[in-house]
This record gives sequence, C-alpha cells and structure tokens, in this order.
Amino acid sequence: MALILLIEDDSLVRAAIRRVLEGAGHAVIDVAHGGEALARIDRTEIDLIVTDLLMPEVEGIEVLTAARRRHPGLPVLVISGGFPPERAAASGISADYLRMARQLGATRTLAKPFERADLLAAVEACLAERGRDRSAG
Repeated sequence: MALILLIEDDSLVRAAIRRVLEGAGHAVIDVAHGGEALARIDRTEIDLIVTDLLMPEVEGIEVLTAARRRHPGLPVLVISGGFPPERAAASGISADYLRMARQLGATRTLAKPFERADLLAAVEACLAERGRDRSAG
C-alpha cells in the first residue's frame, strides 16, 4: 500500500481516480488544485504524486517542478487531457504538454481519457521506481 497525493480539479474525475486507487489498496489524499498540494508535500510522507496539468491557481507543471526541487526521489505521475480530444488530435497540444512534463522530470505520463488498467500500471511502475531509488540510496 502506498500513500498517494492526487491533484485533480475536476471533482468527478478526482472521485473516480480515488476509487480506482483505493480499490487497489492505496491510501489517497485528494486535493482540487496545486496550491493545496504544495502545502501537503512537505508535511506528509507521500509515496507518489498523481497530478493533472491544467488546473486553476497552481498548475501541475508547478507542482512537478516543486516536487523535483524539494523531493527529487518522489515519483510524479502526470495526467492530462489538455483539450477536448478533437482539438488535441488536430493540434497535438495534449501530447506536447505531456512531453514537456517528461522533460521536466515526470516519472510517467498518462493521457486522458485512460483505462483503469493503464492508471494502475502507471502507478505501479512509479512505485517500483521509487522502491529502486530507496534501495539504491
């Protein structure tokens, strides 16, 4: 079991992701935006951050860069739909945001919409990487 900080501004999406993660045996702290998340990162022993990119107030990229700066070994799974699928497909914008997140240090990225199995596989890959980092240090 891991303690996962979930940051997602859409309450329905946040609730659905939380149910999937808890159903897999993880504990979840969920927040609606990056500002709340930044306050929690330093106060709580988190095993994984799952964050949306495009949010009001503090965006996911800011959370990602702060997490990298403050806790370099903490894995971050970045999720994003970016724009409606028809617009993203035509412009490649969503893919560009996820590529940028990888360049800034995201452990894994996942494009919305995604399947339950894809989310759980990405979470497990991030946690396995954290385990390797801990055993190497």
